[in-house]
Amino acid sequence: MVDYRTEPEHTEREMDRLRSHDALTGLPDRDLLADRLTQTVAHARRRRMGFAVAALSVDRFQDLVSTLGNEAGDQLVVQTAQRLTETIRTEDTVARFAGSGFGLLLPGIGGPAEATVTIEKVMQVFARPFQVGAHEISLTLSLGVAIYPADGADPDELIDNAEAAALRAAGEGGNAWQFFHSSMNEERASRLTLETELQRALEGEQFILHYQPVVDARSGKIVSLEALVRWEHPARGLVPPLDFIQLAEDTGLILPIGDWVLRAACDQAKAWSRSLKRPVRMAVNLSARQLYEGGLTDAVAAVLKASGLPAAQLELEITETAAMRDPKEAARTLRALKARGVRIALDDFGTGYSSLSHLMGLPIATVKVDRSFVRGLLAAPERAALVAAVIALGHRLDLTVVAEGVETAEERAFLTGEGCDAIQGFLFSRPLPAEECGKLLAAGQIVL
Repeated sequence: MVDYRTEPEHTEREMDRLRSHDALTGLPDRDLLADRLTQTVAHARRRRMGFAVAALSVDRFQDLVSTLGNEAGDQLVVQTAQRLTETIRTEDTVARFAGSGFGLLLPGIGGPAEATVTIEKVMQVFARPFQVGAHEISLTLSLGVAIYPADGADPDELIDNAEAAALRAAGEGGNAWQFFHSSMNEERASRLTLETELQRALEGEQFILHYQPVVDARSGKIVSLEALVRWEHPARGLVPPLDFIQLAEDTGLILPIGDWVLRAACDQAKAWSRSLKRPVRMAVNLSARQLYEGGLTDAVAAVLKASGLPAAQLELEITETAAMRDPKEAARTLRALKARGVRIALDDFGTGYSSLSHLMGLPIATVKVDRSFVRGLLAAPERAALVAAVIALGHRLDLTVVAEGVETAEERAFLTGEGCDAIQGFLFSRPLPAEECGKLLAAGQIVL
């Protein structure tokens, strides 16, 4: 005979379990991990033992979701949870935080050497690709480790410090792990401050554009301009892109910043075309998020219509690395842009470890040889040979070839001799504010 008096108790226990476990993976949530950490701290303090806490996340997870969709993202999270659970010991705990974030509680770990054994196992199981529908996907992790009691005496401090170490691993390119160090909290605080200031910069219109000419390699005639964003910080002064673009990518702020850059650059190109009574071509860089988030083609069309700039005067630059993240999706979006009359340029060629022939499926009109190959090419025969080969192959594919980072007359002479079409770099001009660049445009040619 069933004792129905137990059903409310069972239901209450089930409700408690659901409140403390992640609905997607069934793993403990962050609060339950903190509760278990409290117990582990008390036990470790009595026994004078150590233990470890790890925080980890899947690298570039939001880019994967943008490309494959939310359902595929959920499948990757579930498979990640399964691999973690299968890898750790029975006494360990895996918890899901948010997004692709997870936490690990590793009791009985005496110090860094013992923690290293477990963490290396975790990293190794992600060497095998994941299967999501028809897609075979390689994932990498950024992971941070905090050791009790050296790196914290309470649950919140330990988790925060493990996350600070994971953030450092992600900031150094991902697919790595780090032990916590006290300096990381200073970096984390600095990053959070910069993120807040970056949001305020967007709201307070603190961004400006500088423009760098791209010139014909032989004549020095200006053939186009590249728009480059700068941040006019009220206290720090002019902040270069290297100091904030990656943070903008990580936080998603690159999308509104990219939209602003596109509008401002097109408006300026139209204004110069009108005042000079000749077309001015403007190149604008696209981030990977802009390329894969969707709606880019319509957004570009709307900006061109609002500015009055003909599509043929806009060139959108994507990096080789961004294009190769999902070549089919990139090709689909870029073909739609090309169909509207916009030129496509492949920027930073040579840094993404793919051959030019692999990029033939992309509707590019221009390939830009990265400055790292141009720098010192005269002192390195193998580098000079590589640049010459890229120029020759680019021409075989009917592409315009631009060399970036040209700083000396000798580099220009070599590139011109190899048939390079156009050149960009400090030899001709640094990036300039609109007023100074307007004067160069009026002259029409840069004479050395």
